[in-house]
Amino acid sequence: VRIIGFIGGEPLIIDKLYSYIDRILRKYETVDLGHKLVIAIVTNFNTPKLYFDKFLDLVPKIVSNKWIRLDLSVSLEAVGNRTEFIRTNSNWHRIESNLSEFFKVYETLSNKKQISFNFMTAINALCITDLPNFYSWVVDKQKAYDIPINLRGSQVVFPEWLSPSILPEELDDKVLRSIDILNVNKLEKNRYLSGNWDDYINLLREVSKGIQRTDKDINARKSFARNIDILCSRRKLNFHDTFPDLINFYEVCKNYE
Repeated sequence: VRIIGFIGGEPLIIDKLYSYIDRILRKYETVDLGHKLVIAIVTNFNTPKLYFDKFLDLVPKIVSNKWIRLDLSVSLEAVGNRTEFIRTNSNWHRIESNLSEFFKVYETLSNKKQISFNFMTAINALCITDLPNFYSWVVDKQKAYDIPINLRGSQVVFPEWLSPSILPEELDDKVLRSIDILNVNKLEKNRYLSGNWDDYINLLREVSKGIQRTDKDINARKSFARNIDILCSRRKLNFHDTFPDLINFYEVCKNYE
């Protein structure tokens, strides 16, 4: 066994996560693997303090075993109130506070190379206009805490109304600016334990190609406006305040109905 993954629902609020990892750590105190075992966790970091403190206590224990490496992926592709709109029940203040607390723990570790920290992004129609701001925020975190932050992800293709490819061609500028930000600020490849920003930049180039397409899916655009209205009504959200740079696109989609 080389990878044991805890990928959700939301692992950090499941009690058995902690008992399972304790069992793994006890087992490999006496077993000479001869290779690294990766404990991979995918989380939204929207974790209440009671559980998050348990997780922070666990991190040094994981990386103190020379055979075990922690691969931690935080699901995120926007900041502030845009994150709260895109990801239901997320609390930006809590997410950012948890990130800060984790980075503080990271700074105290003597064996930092046992941790791969990643942002796992789901590139979607709603986050595109804020991508340069998001990646600038990632760069700031990487510099402030001297932590190699790997980027992973994919672009949303279903539901179709969340696909970036339905957006107008002029919004491709946001993706191209994002690529420039990442190219300028990427670290040497050997700093990242798994993956590197070049791979992720290739993903953004594919997103760019989709936005540049002129054969837009009209039905998906109709569905965009309809589903935004449903979300705002159901969750008491304000699309116009949260995404002022998408208002014109929303109005175009409304006109298709």
